[in-house]
Amino acid sequence: MSTLITWKSKKQDVTSQSSREVEYRAIALTTNVIIWLCWLLADKGIYLKDYTPLHCDNKSVIHIACNSIFHDRTNNIETNCHSTGHHLQLGTIYLPFFPSAL
Repeated sequence: MSTLITWKSKKQDVTSQSSREVEYRAIALTTNVIIWLCWLLADKGIYLKDYTPLHCDNKSVIHIACNSIFHDRTNNIETNCHSTGHHLQLGTIYLPFFPSAL
């Protein structure tokens, strides 16, 4: 019995998740929860007039969220950037810097 076996090994083009990427995904998820809660409150007749602060201890993540131009280093988190950046511009959320070590 003859069989053909091929094998290919290749380094991954994408590096493992950085702390910046993980934190940005957490901010995007939290933004979605904030939006859902705003909709829930609006259904009950309660309307929020002010933004919701979403504290972040990573200045790089805040910069990515505020900047609508993406670079090569952010290509794997662009999908999350759109929603968070959109709600930042609308004033639904606000990303103040909150240092983790005092």
